[in-house]
Amino acid sequence: MWNKAKSLAEQAPPERNRYVDFLRALSILAVVVGHWLVAAPYIGSDGEVVGGHLLGILPWTQWLTWFFQVVPVFFAVAGYASAVSWARMDADEHHAVSRQDRIRARVARTLGPTAVYSLFVLLVMSALIVVGLSGQVRDVAGWAVAMHLWFLAVYLMAVLLTPLSLAAHRRWGLAVPAVLGAAVVVV
Repeated sequence: MWNKAKSLAEQAPPERNRYVDFLRALSILAVVVGHWLVAAPYIGSDGEVVGGHLLGILPWTQWLTWFFQVVPVFFAVAGYASAVSWARMDADEHHAVSRQDRIRARVARTLGPTAVYSLFVLLVMSALIVVGLSGQVRDVAGWAVAMHLWFLAVYLMAVLLTPLSLAAHRRWGLAVPAVLGAAVVVV
């Protein structure tokens, strides 16, 4: 497996920032693992499955969440990668592609794996129905799976806004993140 990963890394263009790829993969892995660790369904006193949350059940575990605060890293790295990709396409005069096609390709690279994941979940949920698992158990399982997908809407919005964000950055520089940071504080 290591040799295959090494071979794939060697096939990447030399200008590709492997540290950015590492941060993106690490942050995605931390988010998924963190969500699965805090989802703590258990059998209640009445024999029913209860959708618990580890941080509520064992409050001493709350400090562990500091190790899983990687969503800002993911979005910063994704923004960087999107900006680099956009700039590279702008510089490549031989492969003129419309803005819509660029965004469509970027969105497809995100939604393709998401569709596979969603199909897998639908198959598992269907199998749970067929074997007669109670609706409450299916609800907890569905909640645990859907919890991983919340960030896609934000990520896709960031991808769609990349051209506008880059134009704003070129025009106003560091004032853009300063204003956005102020807006976050106000909200």
